[in-house]
Amino acid sequence: MKAALSGYLLSKNISIELIDIDHNDYYHQLYFDKIPVLLLNNTVICETFFDSCRFEQTLTSQRTLD
Repeated sequence: MKAALSGYLLSKNISIELIDIDHNDYYHQLYFDKIPVLLLNNTVICETFFDSCRFEQTLTSQRTLD
């Protein structure tokens, strides 16, 4: 997912935080069977693969709320 997402990050000036779930019990229990997971403000955008349509929709709706 990180490789697929990298183009979007550069073109939209977005940064991400990578979390190693092996060292975080909370995230490990929530997402172990779904990794990688992309969250925005604690809301799941993508699980297991990068969904560019869903990513764009989420960013658009987030900008509308801001």
